[in-house]
Amino acid sequence: MKVLVVSGILCASLALAQVSVTNPSFEDPAGALPNPCPGTNCSFSITAPPGWTLSGAGGQFNPGNPANTTYFNSIPDGVKVGYTSTGMLSQNVGTVTSAGTIYTLKVDLGFRKDSINFIGTAQLKIGSTVITATGTAPTAGKFSTFTAAYLSVPADIGASITIQLSSAAGNGNDQGQFDNVRLTAFDDEFQVHYATNLASGDSIINITNSGSTDPTLGQADNICVNVFTFDAAEEIVSCCSCLVTPNALVSLSVQGDLISNTLSPLTPTSVVIKLVATDAGRSALATCNPGTITAGSLASGLRAWGTTLHALPGIPAKYGLTESEFLNGSLSAAELAHLTSFCGFINANGSGFGVCKSCRSGGLAGARD
Repeated sequence: MKVLVVSGILCASLALAQVSVTNPSFEDPAGALPNPCPGTNCSFSITAPPGWTLSGAGGQFNPGNPANTTYFNSIPDGVKVGYTSTGMLSQNVGTVTSAGTIYTLKVDLGFRKDSINFIGTAQLKIGSTVITATGTAPTAGKFSTFTAAYLSVPADIGASITIQLSSAAGNGNDQGQFDNVRLTAFDDEFQVHYATNLASGDSIINITNSGSTDPTLGQADNICVNVFTFDAAEEIVSCCSCLVTPNALVSLSVQGDLISNTLSPLTPTSVVIKLVATDAGRSALATCNPGTITAGSLASGLRAWGTTLHALPGIPAKYGLTESEFLNGSLSAAELAHLTSFCGFINANGSGFGVCKSCRSGGLAGARD
């Protein structure tokens, strides 16, 4: 007969952090800008906005308050925007402090109605590495959010983090128009735990979404919790994914879900479990695929706890059950590629084997005989 002894171990986990950007919506200075332009309350400057460095031609633009529809239908945040004409606005916002951190830059890029072409570009620069933000080009009079993401590596520690807003050569009134610049950093997207003595009882994983996916929007996204299970010999035995809404609780049984349909016919008695969180938007019908994760899809908000059995001294055999929080790992691009490529192979060639069962709603506890 097994005697189960429960003990709790708590450890701290970093949440998503908003990186401070000076004058992110170009509202400083308050009031009218030095130069008038056609339209009620329209004004502009040809100097660097406070907090930003300007190379080439650019400045700030206030199309009017309320916004003069000659230029834009509306402004995303406030009444002013930054602009460049074959120039660049840049700002150094700090340095990289650790590997495995995801930096995500989001900038709203605009297209003036009186312009011919959309020519704005936003970039995140880590040291000498430049990542160009991507998004859907806005139509005339509108803004669209562009995003750049980067996964830091050990060589990046100490490197500068710079935001660059620029425009190529245009025609007429063509300019790059920028607003609502925000940068986040997080390192909780990748977490690790283990489970042992599985021949003698089950281990449980409980997972939630803390709701920190995007603090700039005031509403959190769902996340996909992608689960990768390895045996003690480093071989992947299963992978799957669970959609987790903010503040929900979902659970997995190691015996019943993770090792009940392994890729190989052998059932491991101890495993390593790796969790990777990705952004799933806000649709309850979002599709999660652990074989197609990219650095740009990684997300904050994952919190997970796991139990495992430990052999206790004495005869007959007895086991103690402990529960502890998953630990943050330092996710590298190589490890991310390793996880996704192996899971992609399972999905394509496993004939259904190696796909673990999905999460169930609610929490599980204890160990089953």
